[in-house]
Parts: sequence; C-alpha cells; structure tokens
Amino acid sequence: MTLTPLARPGQSLLTHLLGVGDRTSRLCSSQSDWARLIGLLHDYGKYRPEWVKGINAISTGKDLGKLPPHAVEGALYLMDRFPDRSHFKVRVLALLIASHHTGLGDLQPSMDWLSGKDSARPLPNMDLRQWRIEDEYLEEVKKTLDAAKYRDLDNWMPLGDYRTAQRLRFLYGALIAADRQDAAMSDGWKPATYQSMTALANKLATWYEEKFSQPTSPLDRLRGDFYAECQKAAKLEPGWLSVRGPCGISKTWSVMQMALDHAAQWDKRKVIYCVPWTAILGQSYSQYQEVLGADNVLGHWSTLVDPDTQDPKQLRNSRQWWETPVIATTMVQLFDVLLGSRARTAQRMPSLQNAVIVLDEVQGLPNELLITCIKVLDQLVQDHGVSIILSTATMPDYVPLGITPIEALPQTKVDEYFAETRRVEYRWAESPLTWQAIAAEIVQSQKSSTLIVTNTVAACDDAFVVMQSLPDYRVYKYTASMSPAHRSVVLAEIKAAVEAAKKGGNRIIICATSAIETGVDLDCAQGYRELSGLESIVQFAGRINRNQKDSECLVTIFKTVKQYPVPPGSDRRTTRTLQAMAMGTDLHSPAVLAFYSKLLFQDAISSQQNPHVYNYLDGLKKLEWETVSQKWQMISPTTSVLVDPRRWNALSDILAEYDEAMSKANYRVLQRHCVGLYKRKYQQAKDDRCVVESQIKGLDEWVGSYNMGVILNANP
Repeated sequence: MTLTPLARPGQSLLTHLLGVGDRTSRLCSSQSDWARLIGLLHDYGKYRPEWVKGINAISTGKDLGKLPPHAVEGALYLMDRFPDRSHFKVRVLALLIASHHTGLGDLQPSMDWLSGKDSARPLPNMDLRQWRIEDEYLEEVKKTLDAAKYRDLDNWMPLGDYRTAQRLRFLYGALIAADRQDAAMSDGWKPATYQSMTALANKLATWYEEKFSQPTSPLDRLRGDFYAECQKAAKLEPGWLSVRGPCGISKTWSVMQMALDHAAQWDKRKVIYCVPWTAILGQSYSQYQEVLGADNVLGHWSTLVDPDTQDPKQLRNSRQWWETPVIATTMVQLFDVLLGSRARTAQRMPSLQNAVIVLDEVQGLPNELLITCIKVLDQLVQDHGVSIILSTATMPDYVPLGITPIEALPQTKVDEYFAETRRVEYRWAESPLTWQAIAAEIVQSQKSSTLIVTNTVAACDDAFVVMQSLPDYRVYKYTASMSPAHRSVVLAEIKAAVEAAKKGGNRIIICATSAIETGVDLDCAQGYRELSGLESIVQFAGRINRNQKDSECLVTIFKTVKQYPVPPGSDRRTTRTLQAMAMGTDLHSPAVLAFYSKLLFQDAISSQQNPHVYNYLDGLKKLEWETVSQKWQMISPTTSVLVDPRRWNALSDILAEYDEAMSKANYRVLQRHCVGLYKRKYQQAKDDRCVVESQIKGLDEWVGSYNMGVILNANP
C-alpha cells in the first residue's frame, strides 16, 4: 500500500510545502524567490519513508514511537544544488532551513555541522531511492531554483556587516511564521479581521474630544494643545520622529494619537507601543483596550494576566505573530524579537514590517546597549519601512549615533510646555544626609505628603524604620522586594492617603525605590531623591505637585551618609548627573539635558570599545546569532520566588486568585505573587534557608521574613 506523505495528520505534505513557500515569499518580498525556496524545502525531510510511515500511523490512531528529525534534509538538498563552496551565501540560507526547529546557532559551528565535520551531530543518510516525492513538488522546486539568482544575494548579504545578520534573521522569522501559520490554518485557525488604522485613529480622536473638549484648568488646556501638536506631527515623513514633552502632559494619549494618525496617513500596518518597565505598561494597556477595543489591542509581557473572557487559542496565535493592529509590550520583548535566536521570538520579525514603533520613556534603553539598539532599530527604518517615535521628557541626543530624528513639535512649543509645567524647584544637598536629618526637615516643612525614593531596597528599609518613629505621620513602603500583587494593593492605599492628606487627613511619608517613579499617578507635596541618573530624577519630580496645585514644591537631591551597595551601572550615571548639575539645578534646561546626554554617549562609546566587554555589533558581523542572544540582557536576570499573599494579610479575592493559580499551575497569574531575586541575593536566601522548593515545578517559595517585602535572615 502506498502511503500519502503528510505534514501532520489531516494535511498533505505537498499542500503544506507549497503553502509555506508562498507565504514565506510574501513575508520576505525583498528576496521572494529565495524565501519561496527555503519555504519549499523546510520540511523536505518529511518525504523520508520513516516519517511517512510514522505520521500515517499516528493519523490512524497508532503510535510507532518518536518520529525522525526532518529539518536538515532540505538544507542538504539546497547545498547539493550549489556544490561550489564559493556559493557561501546559499549555504548560509541552508542553515536557516536546518535551524527552523532548534533556533539560530552561531555560523561557524553550524556550518561545520552541515559540512559533516561535527561528530557529535552526524548528518542523516540521504539515500533517495526509496523516497516517493510528488512530481508537482519537484517541478515547483526546480522552477523556483531556476528563478533564484545568486547575484540577488550579493547586495542583500554584504559580508562582515551586521545588517546581514539581521536580514537573515528576518528571513528566518518569515520562514518560522509561514510554517506555523500554515499549520494553524490546517487546524482551523483563520487570521482575525481588525479595524483599520484610520478607524482606530478616528475612534481615539472622538473619545479624546468627548472627554477633554472643555478643559477646566491651565494644565488641561496645555495638555489639549500638546495633543493637537502631536496630531499635526503625524503628517511628518516616515522615519525617526522625536516627541519631547514634560512629565504629566498626557503623552500616553497624545503620542498614541500621533502614532495612529501617522499609520493611517502613511499606510502603516500597526502600532507597537514599547516601554522599558512593566510598571508603566499595565495602566496604558488597559486604557488603550478600553478606548480602542480589546480585540484591537494585544498586550505582551511576562506578568500580564489575560482575562477569562478571551479565547486562549486565539490569544496564543495573536501573541505568536503580534497579529493585532496595536501591540503593547516592553523593550525587552521587542529586542528579544530583534536579537533573540529562538524560533518562537524570531517568528514575530515579519510583524515589524511597515509598523509604527513608539519607544515611550526611551531614556530607559541601557546605556551599555545603546549603540546596538539604535543600529538594529535604524535597520528597521531603512529595510522595512518602519517609523519610530521616540517619546520622553529627557530626550537623549542620538545624532552622534548616526540618526537625526525629526522633531515633532516646534522648539517654541517645547519650551512653552516645559516652562508652563514647571512644578518643582530642585535643591542639591551639599552634604550627605542622615535619615534622621531628612525626618527633621519633613516635620519642619509641615507638608501634607512626602515621597522619598532611594536607589536600593536596603536604603529604603532604613528610611522606613526612621520615618515610622515620627508621631502623627502615616508611613508607607513601596519596593520591588514586594510582590506585584502586594504592590498594587499598597499603591491604592498610598494614592487614597495622599488625596486624604490634602484635605486635612494625616500627613503621610512614602519610602520607595525607583519602582514608583514610572507609570504611577502620584501627586505628592514634596520629594527627596537619592542621587541617581538625571532621567530618573526628572521622572521622580513628575510625582511631585503633579497637578500644579501648590506654588512652592521642593525636590531635594541628596547623598546618604551611610554607604549602600549601588545597582550595577548606576554609579556612572550618578557621576554624570553631578557633572551636568554643575551647569545649574534647572534639570529641565535643554542645555543641562544635552550635556548629560553627551556624557552618556561618551560612556556608550567607551563600553563599545572595551576589549573586555562583548561587542554585539561585531558578533552580528560574524553571524554569532546564538552568542549575541545568550549575552544580550536588557535587565539583570532574576530568580522568581513565590510569596503567599497570606504573609501580607491579603483580602479574600486575592487569596482565591492565588489558590486557584496554584491548583492549576498557572504561571502567568502566579507571577503577580512572585519576587525576583538577583543571583547573589538568591544564593544568600538559599544559604539562609529563606527559600524552599514549591509544589509548582520551576518556582521556589519564600519562607523567610516578609515585612513589606522579603528580608534576608538566617531562617532555622
């Protein structure tokens, strides 16, 4: 009996290969013939008799054991068609086929494998005498081989150029997306239909007009003017765009309106809204979903909990390919797509084509990674028709990096916005301060609310202990050593207490780390900020006198008498802040910000030239995809440990959420109840027996002290 070659039960192999070839060609139209060819060949190994027999058995309910691998055969077939080793670029394309399940490896060891030089990974025997391959397929492959010209690869794949690595990554992502989308369609999935960018832009504009058409304060009128200027800027030519606006001027809505209008104006496919920290993202994502429609806005970050009302399968597919017209995600996720070697992240590469990417709070890009970040983003602009909107109150100067963003707003308007929203005066404490000295100043000031932000949890804990000794003050603590679920509850209490204090209630003091500086709508009467990067100080000041109700609000920048271990990389930024402040303490001054940006750029160049630091662009030039991916870290990795919400006296609804997530091993929900510990702290916690294995595989549980956050102690 002759068996039909199948890609999977219910789908013929011929249908799958032709479908993936066509889809890969469409997704990577700049090299459509070569893209079609690797799509046609990616599952060529499924014509192997062992696969055909096994998959047919599975389709009838039998199980003949593990099916053989099938990815490398198509790569070897392609290399055989171009036996001359001078056809190096075709051999690299073959590597994309061979890696379509495993992820992209580094070029040299991968090519050694495909050349039969890796004894640990022997190549399969390509005895084709018993292979039964349809004539239609062979004819399609021959026709595509004839159409694919080697010279087409010459300009597209310049050797020793990081752009080649990214173009190949894009083609690889197109293959992965085409393969998985075709498989999903054979299982009944159909791409969803969404509203057009014009419709979404109009929807947001209508909502904004209804909500803010009658401003009641000077600040609201200024926000309306800023919004109108952003609407005008949407007509600017595609490419790099820059939106500078002070904290509290409602960039969340204005920049999204600009992005949607720009997409509609220039026929862009989607808007990808990226931020450096998840603290900003949750609130913005919910607001965008509410106004633009939940079906049109997809969220993607590690701790996002999807509502029960949405179809899990549809969500999974949408998230795989960033299918919706508006994506809300983090910079970590974006650069995982751009620089990760895994197939599951690379498959989102095609979704970046012809998109508008908003980098909100762009100053959050790590300085040591800045040059690489800008270079790979600029390639999206040059190769894939992407527009990138940079948005922040503290815009770095990117001209030395080879890009010149078009200013979206006239300089006169920018100056006006910063002048009219000046809410605070900055004071530099010449001598280091003790917590007792700060406490005495707070009491003397008689202000209704004070926000203190430190660089470390240890410093925050010390401040909290001292402030608690003050009579007639309610004192709160808010740090990343608390679980996200706990922080959300405490933040709600803090906001209510701040508003109550304005109306004569108890004065309050909030001791926090930088976790409170972004994405948190606070309006405190005064602030104390431990010396840090200039952008962090300005963000902090956005939580003070936010609604401009007080004419005299002070932000004190200070050093502590007690020395605390500084977070990695922060010491350089604090040094640069001091140098910039030597020009004056008007930290909104364009001159101060420009000088600070210049100093950071010098640091970025030094880091790039340091022989002891891995150079990502050099790695890309060598096609070291796996090494680049492994070394790339936008945030320091942590180990997650579960914190039972009973430890902080959570209410019944949170306890029920936690218990249900534990019973179902729902990792996404449980992330809300985890604290991330850096390597050294995690090891110390293990040594002190503060963590034990949880009943949930892959997660530890915190059993040490927990007092408004995890506390290391020798736990018997």
